[in-house]
Amino acid sequence: MPSQVRGKAMYKIKCKTLIRICILMALATITIDCDKHEEKVSVDKLLARGRQFYSAGEVDNAIAAYKKVLTLNHRRGDIHYELGVIYYEEWRKSRDIAQEKLLADVIGRPNKESAANEKLLIQYGYKKEFYSSALSEFSKALKYEPSNWGARYYIATDLFNNRKYDQAIIEFNKIIQLKPDFANN
Repeated sequence: MPSQVRGKAMYKIKCKTLIRICILMALATITIDCDKHEEKVSVDKLLARGRQFYSAGEVDNAIAAYKKVLTLNHRRGDIHYELGVIYYEEWRKSRDIAQEKLLADVIGRPNKESAANEKLLIQYGYKKEFYSSALSEFSKALKYEPSNWGARYYIATDLFNNRKYDQAIIEFNKIIQLKPDFANN
């Protein structure tokens, strides 16, 4: 009899231990699911905040918000694409404004060297580094989302502008495969 009592006691201890383990595993699963949900919510909130900043013209804050989103989830091709568009548009705006200022400054001095002109452009607010940042984000967008024809368009345009026509044609053909109506625009 004492061995049967010991056996039942051991059985009860094992059952209680097993129940505790199951409860802990269930709680861990719930905690992990909650963390994923909180991360999703914070990513969505940060992304919305970044878009609001950009709409309000607060470019530096927008870029910071997008970068924070990407630290939480770097495999989102759509977010890399949006950040790339911000960089590209800000690069383009800064170039246009700086060129206007440069033109006003160099009228009557048309023989200035282009390197000197670029230095003046930078003095006038040209954000040259945004262009390479934009291309980097577009490349990341394609890495995680190869069907992103918008990112591919910016890369194809860059290749074309840099006289890499064979590569540009390949990219433009991929765009047409992804978005057949693109050829009609």
